Amino acid sequence: MKELGTLSLQSLQVLDTLLRTRSVSRTADTLGQTQSAISVVLRRLRQQLGDALLVRDGNQMVLTQKAQHIHEDLHGRLLALTQLLEARAPFDPDTAQQTFNIASADCVQTLFLPRLASQLRQRAPHIRLRLGTVDPSGGFSADLAEGRLDAIIGNWLNPPEHLRCRKLLEDRMVCLMRPGHAFADREALTLEDYLALQHVAPDLFISSRLGPVDGALARVGARRNIAVTVPEFGLATYLVADSDLVFTASSHYGYYFAELMGLVVVEAPAELDPMQFYLLWHERTQREAACIWLREQIMDVASLFDA
Repeated sequence: MKELGTLSLQSLQVLDTLLRTRSVSRTADTLGQTQSAISVVLRRLRQQLGDALLVRDGNQMVLTQKAQHIHEDLHGRLLALTQLLEARAPFDPDTAQQTFNIASADCVQTLFLPRLASQLRQRAPHIRLRLGTVDPSGGFSADLAEGRLDAIIGNWLNPPEHLRCRKLLEDRMVCLMRPGHAFADREALTLEDYLALQHVAPDLFISSRLGPVDGALARVGARRNIAVTVPEFGLATYLVADSDLVFTASSHYGYYFAELMGLVVVEAPAELDPMQFYLLWHERTQREAACIWLREQIMDVASLFDA
């Protein structure tokens, strides 16, 4: 449409995000701007394009016919243009003011993200960070493809093959239990011991997509007794502290919380392979200078855990 040729790249980015999210607030969150700033741009876009673009339908906003026509073509063209410009744009961490969007598995958030955030803020003092949790359903692929995420840090039995991937580190498995537990004096558990115990596990790891622990057990034809599930890793340690439940985690995570909460660490059975942690990103940012710098920082922080 000829009217689009008069708009700046920034206005086109706002327009594209508005048409995808159909929400001023979500557009503001995605682009790291205030809602009032996005509202100003929306009013200007309506004037320039001679169309309401978004109209209310009950409790939701819907696209006008003209907006729908724009939406069908704008995102692909804008993505290609953005990639072309960003691939050639230099990145100066001393002056950069952009927002980086990173999602991670909750098993690495307590230890990894504080170090990462500290390093990023030291080396690029004017950037903004938006840290979130990996969607276990796999929706992160679309978030990477559409620019809502720049990088993902997580642990998978087999990382998604359609995304760019770099192994960050591996960490052996340990079991956390309370002092006085019947197995607390062991150096390591046998598989027979392990299967006889009652376990607490994050519920995302007992879904149809097996996590590292249950995937390793499945390979040897075994299945643990998960007595309690929790929505996030952090809650598991509290249940372990006041019960005979056992929690399986990577050693860095395990020893950190054992010291923090006075728990006992026992080596997991040898049948449990080390947990693998990966960095994932989309091909669209493969040559983007800012994202290359971000990935280098993530890998640099990961190297501290291998030391």
